[in-house]
Amino acid sequence: MDAIFQIAPLPISCPSPAHAEALQAARMLAAAIIAGLGGVGYYGFRWWTEGRFIVSTDDAYVRADLSVIAAKASGYVTGVQVTDNTQVAKGALLAKIDDRDYVIALDAAKNKLATQDATIARLREQAKAQVSSAKAAQFRTQADFERAQTLASQEFGSRKYRCAVRGRCRQSGCSGRAICPAGDTALGARSDG
Repeated sequence: MDAIFQIAPLPISCPSPAHAEALQAARMLAAAIIAGLGGVGYYGFRWWTEGRFIVSTDDAYVRADLSVIAAKASGYVTGVQVTDNTQVAKGALLAKIDDRDYVIALDAAKNKLATQDATIARLREQAKAQVSSAKAAQFRTQADFERAQTLASQEFGSRKYRCAVRGRCRQSGCSGRAICPAGDTALGARSDG
């Protein structure tokens, strides 16, 4: 059995200097290729994530697809609904603005409107009351005029009373105004002061 499993010693040989140099050159070439691929990968990754978005020039024209965004209402932003470099559709919500100031302004405007409505209602009631008062004064003046006319036709009553009634008649616009002009002889017939 010894003969079947006999191990022959392998000859150890030293590589020749030319073979060693070729092996060393192959190792160096492999290291250079790996380093080159690593550098290209690193700079390619940096360009893909950052570099393609950076523009620098001394004197050139730039074409870009940019959109200016402006809010119709000012206020504090409470939330942003999109991230950088995200495509959005027309009319999409981009940010939320704090609406507390506008709610307060709306409530104030509603309260002011209610106050103005109440003021208008009060002024209408005052106008109605003034019209009623003016009609009552006109009625009273008309009655006084008719009384003064009756007294004048009977040649009774003072001239002072007749003149006062004539003045009130002219102020109130009563129907007796046409009957009591300034030169009326019926009211001014007696001169007994």
